[in-house]
Amino acid sequence: MLNTNMVTESPFRENLYEILSVERTATIAEIEQAFQKAKLVFLGEHDALYTLFDDGAKQAVWAKIELAYRILRDTARRQRYDRQLSEGAMPPIDELQRWLDEGVVRADGMSELQFDRRGQRQGESSAVNRASRAVRGKTLSQTLVERLKDPALLGGEFLKLVREDYGVTLDEIASETRIGAAHLRFIESEQFHLLPAKAYVRGFVAQLVALLKLPKSMVEHYMSRYPPVD
Repeated sequence: MLNTNMVTESPFRENLYEILSVERTATIAEIEQAFQKAKLVFLGEHDALYTLFDDGAKQAVWAKIELAYRILRDTARRQRYDRQLSEGAMPPIDELQRWLDEGVVRADGMSELQFDRRGQRQGESSAVNRASRAVRGKTLSQTLVERLKDPALLGGEFLKLVREDYGVTLDEIASETRIGAAHLRFIESEQFHLLPAKAYVRGFVAQLVALLKLPKSMVEHYMSRYPPVD
């Protein structure tokens, strides 16, 4: 059974195996099975779930589950994670998110960035790749290129303008990245109070920036717009 107590605790340091309710000796098949069960619960229409979480909390919990799955299903990342656990260290969530952003090399020698989430190589015909295909080969309008020079303008509105300039919809980006369309909308409108923990939002923005072929510095420019913590 999915550990709902674990996934609703502090977002900073959590055991990924416990989030998915699997043993450290779990096989890839067992990890996949645990993830699919979680998907049925958190992405399905389960009335009991709505008594535990509001929409924002539900999305935050799902972000943790997906993070755990993406780390543990990847041989290189899992070995790296297990080494740290064996040394008595538990990497914080924001550090684990950076591992995903790094594009850690897979066991077959290829970067994960060369695969989409269905295990298909980039360039293959797939509805999941619609957003990437829409962006591929296109360049930003000169107006937006000029706007990149002013960090004060590089927030959610700019991300929206770039997306629209490429002719990509929020639903297309959501299909490719698995970031909820609602979260993408909140990122563009900078409704920070409706988004999950900041560490997760950084990962969402990093995916969006990469997809839209923007400089990596755009992530920090966006995150700097977060209101200070009281």
